[in-house]
Amino acid sequence: LSAFLRQRKAAGARVFPPGPQIFAAFDATPFEQVKVVILGQDPYHGEGQAHGLCFSVLPGVPVPPSLLNIYKEIQDDL
Repeated sequence: LSAFLRQRKAAGARVFPPGPQIFAAFDATPFEQVKVVILGQDPYHGEGQAHGLCFSVLPGVPVPPSLLNIYKEIQDDL
């Protein structure tokens, strides 16, 4: 995956999140401890949105509709 992303970036594709953040999720949870993987339709693709954690944005970044839906479902479920 890393090689593919480097190749795409070298070909001029915009890749999000920035390189050092691509596998940020594994800084929080080591690969060996992952128990669930949630797949979304597509990654955040706006400048400043993606930072390596799915369905997450950094403070100060407007909350995308998909994340608002997740918040709504959590609230409705509780």
